[in-house]
Amino acid sequence: MIQEETTQRTVALMIRTSRLTESVLKKAMIMYLKEANNRPETHGRISVRKLLGKDQGANTMEINNANIRTFNRVAARYNIDYAIQKDKTQDPPKYIVFFKGRDAERITRRLESH
Repeated sequence: MIQEETTQRTVALMIRTSRLTESVLKKAMIMYLKEANNRPETHGRISVRKLLGKDQGANTMEINNANIRTFNRVAARYNIDYAIQKDKTQDPPKYIVFFKGRDAERITRRLESH
């Protein structure tokens, strides 16, 4: 059985027209979708499912509470896709960071320099 992931989004669309018809709305939505598809891919924090869905392998790293902010800054600065899960069983909490396999060396090198 194939399971589909369904998301709901709200789109705010502003149209200047004297009369809103089905064809005007359809043209506006087509223009919006073309523009949305041309936007560059964003990087940064994403869900674990989405990260693993990129088929590039994934590595993990444990980070303590004091270093999570540093990791977020480094990942944002170097356009690294990552996902974080908080391990609440420990006090202070530890974070398990997932990232693409090809980014492992870059992340390690950048964190060591900070």
